[in-house]
Amino acid sequence: TKIALKSTTADQGGFFKDVYENLFTFTAGELLADGIQNVGRALKDIVMEYDAAMTNLKKVANPEDIMSASQLDAIEQKAVSIAKNVGMASQDVISAIADTIQMSGRSMEESIVIAEQTMMLANVAEMTQESASQAVVSMMAAFNLDPLKEVPIVVDGVTKSTTELTNAMDMVNYVGNNFSISSEGIVSALQKGGAVLAQYGVSMTDTIALVTGANKVLQDPEVVGNGLKS
Repeated sequence: TKIALKSTTADQGGFFKDVYENLFTFTAGELLADGIQNVGRALKDIVMEYDAAMTNLKKVANPEDIMSASQLDAIEQKAVSIAKNVGMASQDVISAIADTIQMSGRSMEESIVIAEQTMMLANVAEMTQESASQAVVSMMAAFNLDPLKEVPIVVDGVTKSTTELTNAMDMVNYVGNNFSISSEGIVSALQKGGAVLAQYGVSMTDTIALVTGANKVLQDPEVVGNGLKS
């Protein structure tokens, strides 16, 4: 009958509603639990990576720079500050400091300054921390750049003070943003052939100009860099 049919349909509707509500509750709970677990695992990984980076830094640093807890705390605070400024992870900044010390033998003060420029390059050029560190250290060695030495530059008719390293990295970023070659392409070419030109007295500014001009034709920074050697 119509009444019986209506009653059966209502019962079925209630059944499916209960199933849906129970399924939704279960699924939401599972997702929440999985989310909490994933966050927990991610935080654990970050802590482990940070501890590993600090351990490596202690291995390569001058013992006089890490003798006290206050010295280590100052290094960590500086790394956190740099990470916030450049939008990168603190453990990557610590690793950049350690890599700089290991590859160049620079002081802690110099290495922290270099690490900041390294992480800016890594962010802008979408490079790994390791690749950016190698590129910056290589470039500094080729053109004998002093990360702390202040130099005057003229911007829009106004003389401003910067450092040799900051000025060099500003040039790389400017060319990468305004010409048909990326910042990564520029540093790649400088890594391969910059030292050779520097030995003949060619400045970094002129070398970047040569790289930019040659790449406009070849569209291959690695080939351009190798060509600078000959």
